[in-house]
Amino acid sequence: MHHKITQYKSLKLATLKWLSVFSLFLVSSLSFAQDADPITNLTIDNSTSNVFVLNWNTGANTAGFNVYLNDNTNGNNLGYIASIAGDQTSYTFSGLVTNNSGSSSTTMTDGNHYTFTVQSTPDDTPSVDGDYGDNYISESINAPAEPAAPTGLMISQNAPNEFTLTWDADAAATGGFNVAIVGADGSDIWVEWGYSSGTSYTFSGVYGSGASEITIADGNVYEVKLQALPDSDYNAYSAITTSTLSSNRLQDTYFEVYPNPVSDVLKVKGNQAVLNGVNMSVFSVTGQLVKTSNSTSINVSDIKSGMYLVSIENKLNQKIIKRFVKN
Repeated sequence: MHHKITQYKSLKLATLKWLSVFSLFLVSSLSFAQDADPITNLTIDNSTSNVFVLNWNTGANTAGFNVYLNDNTNGNNLGYIASIAGDQTSYTFSGLVTNNSGSSSTTMTDGNHYTFTVQSTPDDTPSVDGDYGDNYISESINAPAEPAAPTGLMISQNAPNEFTLTWDADAAATGGFNVAIVGADGSDIWVEWGYSSGTSYTFSGVYGSGASEITIADGNVYEVKLQALPDSDYNAYSAITTSTLSSNRLQDTYFEVYPNPVSDVLKVKGNQAVLNGVNMSVFSVTGQLVKTSNSTSINVSDIKSGMYLVSIENKLNQKIIKRFVKN
């Protein structure tokens, strides 16, 4: 009798364990099956002044929605704004909008760049450290046009052991420019992020460390890079290689390059002792040699219009590089 009771208890215990496992599996399966599909066709209606209405189509198994806002114009990521019922297919932003925690707010304004995000719930893959899961669908309005790759890159040297990069202004580069120099190991050393202090930057001293370390010194050749911002596609880059910088550097006061701009013949005049045995070399702004002359003049009538560099070197190996414009 005791033996039968023990068997019964063991069987009952095993049955309860099996039922517990089955129940857990069933709950997990039902939970997985009920995960909401993301919304589709998210649009933004700004036909009413300072009012932004989101509209969308609901996916399957949706119980509700979480709505998020990023005010890109003012750099204010408000994040989670509100939750709404699953039978809703629109949400309106207007006036002063405050996030759910009350920590941040913004006033909705026509012309500002906003990013709106709608999350379908339930969602078993929520955002982790800002990395949105599949149930987060975003749409932006009034996103600014991104700039093209910087143009007009030029290199000049106005003092020993330094050189200056200049480039064309670009109104679309609202985020400024990232500036880099290629290190000794070929890696990019970014020396400025979001640089907005004009359209020139002077390199001097030491950049990088370890295998990448590079020192600006006369007699070397350097490659520098420039990225216009914003650049979400990572394609707004330009690069230029400096011409060799000489430690025996001519002084601007010794001569003059003229006419500038020039249509046909570019000339050099000045101190004859310094200009004795002078050579002239014309380079493109990317450092490619275009033509040379063994005198104090060079005919540039056959080259395309644009910006160029002219390198002037005398028999003492003294050199200077100047910019000129070919009409």
